[in-house]
Amino acid sequence: MTVDEVLSHFPDEVPAEFLQEADNAKPIYLFQTDKEGNTVCGNCGSRFQRYEPHLTARKCPYCQKYGKVVHMTKYHKSEAKSLRQGNLTYHWAPSVINPDILTCTVILSFYWFSTTEPWASRPYMYVDAKYIFVPGKGGYYISRESRFYPENFYDGEYFTRWFPPPDEADWVLRKSCRDRINAYTVTTKIGSETYPQGIADAVEGHALQYVYASMKECINTAFSSVQVLHTIAKYPLQIEYLAKCGFKDVLSMSLKAGDRLGAAFNMRANTLKGILRGKFSKEDMEYIKQHCVDIRTLQRYQKIRRHPAGAGITLEIVNKELNLWPFYTLEVIMEHVKLPKALSYISKEKSSITTYADYLRDCEELEMDFTEKATLFPKNLEELHVKLQKQIKRKKDEEAERKWIARQKKLKAKYSFKADGYAIVVPEKINDLIREGKDMHNCVGGYISRVASGKTDVVYIRKVAEINKSLGTMEICDGCIKQARGKYNQDLPKEVQDFVDKFRKEVLEKKKGRKTA
Repeated sequence: MTVDEVLSHFPDEVPAEFLQEADNAKPIYLFQTDKEGNTVCGNCGSRFQRYEPHLTARKCPYCQKYGKVVHMTKYHKSEAKSLRQGNLTYHWAPSVINPDILTCTVILSFYWFSTTEPWASRPYMYVDAKYIFVPGKGGYYISRESRFYPENFYDGEYFTRWFPPPDEADWVLRKSCRDRINAYTVTTKIGSETYPQGIADAVEGHALQYVYASMKECINTAFSSVQVLHTIAKYPLQIEYLAKCGFKDVLSMSLKAGDRLGAAFNMRANTLKGILRGKFSKEDMEYIKQHCVDIRTLQRYQKIRRHPAGAGITLEIVNKELNLWPFYTLEVIMEHVKLPKALSYISKEKSSITTYADYLRDCEELEMDFTEKATLFPKNLEELHVKLQKQIKRKKDEEAERKWIARQKKLKAKYSFKADGYAIVVPEKINDLIREGKDMHNCVGGYISRVASGKTDVVYIRKVAEINKSLGTMEICDGCIKQARGKYNQDLPKEVQDFVDKFRKEVLEKKKGRKTA
């Protein structure tokens, strides 16, 4: 698709009714020119006398439209001077070369209200973007190369030095079909307004008529009708099937939230069974019609029922009981137990899905026999889970201690050093790091697995006269001191730091020198 191809679907001149619709969307103010309440309506230009408080919403007695009251007196003159507001209005029509293609013309109107006769101010108005929605392909979107900047618009004129004004800028084909309002921030004071009846009239008698009728409420109430229409135009047949079969609420929630429909539906299929990735039971279809089910719940339900251990699980169970837990937690359970049996057992034990999944992981780690019923469905699940956790901790501690003992002699020979009344001490047991962390108020207790496996080394700094009293902790990695800290992770005292520097020079750097040689 090219810019010229998109433009070919639009008339050369903007239709007069579009410009009228854009003008009707202008912000309405009631301008009070003096303290006596002499007022001019910014919409119809009528004059009347009625004092109203500043910035209150009141109705014009002539055009019967509500507007915001603005006092033009000297007390509010600076505030009135900053009155700037604009709108993006969306106007719909069938393509001029193919009526089955829906087009949308986006007109930007921006008002700068002068302080002399603000009711006579005219907007800066131009076509800012154009869309086409092709059945089976989706939406295509072109916009001006440079967007509108309110700060450049003053007293009815647009000032720019380096770029052409937006109404003269070239058209650019955008990569994705995004709503044009996303190009403008809240601070630009630009709002948006669409005309739902315009969409209905534009699709009447054409290819998108029936899918529009199915999803009319969703399109008309969505924050971005453009992005909803892009998806609907891309998959008209599939969305029409789903909407007529009871999935209208699911589709509406997903389209409004911007969720991917492909998460739960096969949007390339041409039959309902193919779109749903299998047949839904009557019970499930009835549940969908009566309850609020989102796209993620459907996705989870489909994943579960495709799993051999998920047979017998209904959509209602997924929505009520299985939606709160991460899917990998359910996968752990389904690796060993059929899900309906697991849920029945968990209910009987008055436990939770996460506890049962954690218990099964514990059993895997301890290499327990899953063919035994007592392993899969133990009595007192909570108590047994706690016992297995302690057993696993004990197993890990023993493994870490074995690794540490194998390393300890080498580390003592490698780091043994005394000078100036201080000494480097290698821990006797790996769990001594926990006590060191408590005494020094640091996190060295969390280094157990890394130290035991040899990823890093931790040694103590002690006074020779008080060899068992914590003074400093040092981490050594790849022959370099990574950190050496005192209590509460503070800097070491100067004399202790001097000892650490001497240890670096006489032990670590000498060993490095030998390796290099």
